[in-house]
Amino acid sequence: MTTYSTVTVASDCDYQSNTTNTIPSATKPAPSRSRSPLPPVSTPPPLTNIPDDKCAPLRTYENYYNVSLDTRNHFLESPIISGLAENSAAPAGYTQVFKNQHGRISTDKFRRLADEATAIYEPFDCAARCDSIPGCVSFDIFFERLPTLNPSEYCSNPRATVKIGCTFWNGRVDGTMAAYVGEQR
Repeated sequence: MTTYSTVTVASDCDYQSNTTNTIPSATKPAPSRSRSPLPPVSTPPPLTNIPDDKCAPLRTYENYYNVSLDTRNHFLESPIISGLAENSAAPAGYTQVFKNQHGRISTDKFRRLADEATAIYEPFDCAARCDSIPGCVSFDIFFERLPTLNPSEYCSNPRATVKIGCTFWNGRVDGTMAAYVGEQR
């Protein structure tokens, strides 16, 4: 699995970017804003369950932007992904703290509230979702290259799929936290 993070947005903070094709990450404004109370949001189950079965099918995603998934390097060097990251704007109430890095947020300082797949790369949708999650202070948006089959000795290099997603955090993220760069499976 290869992840590429690009932009982290933080409300009342600096715009950040994540490595792992994570495009925008954001932090909400300070709690001085009043919002209507929202029902609690539960964290969804993991998007990809890794089965014990060798070569078992895994979840696939639509490659909306036709990103090259042929190799890890094609994915990491994608001008499509970096263009989306470089040209993204911080949503209202958020500040970009980093962008176009090769890594996702990984931290023990605070808790991940949710990780959701999205159809397109749209920081404004991630911001709206963060605003609806109680305790959400920041988010990151990313592209992630994943296998379509559970890799094993029988299918050591399965075809890849690309996930676009948002991760929501209950603390302020920064570029030093973009440390998760994926794993070889």
